[in-house]
Amino acid sequence: MMDLQSFVSDYTKDKKHLQLVIGIVREGDVEYYSFDNNKKKSMIHPENMLFEIGSITKVFTSIILLEMEK
Repeated sequence: MMDLQSFVSDYTKDKKHLQLVIGIVREGDVEYYSFDNNKKKSMIHPENMLFEIGSITKVFTSIILLEMEK
């Protein structure tokens, strides 16, 4: 856990509104780790949080159009 904490702290240190949740599956057991810089702590456990899934299809479409233009 300490290796994960030190790795993540470098990434999250300057991001004020970031909340990062990492789930690790080992031999059928799931462990959740939550990291943030928000002073107001969330009362929701990581395993009960809902996340939006971003669309990256626009990126792929743009790349294909640029390749076709070449």
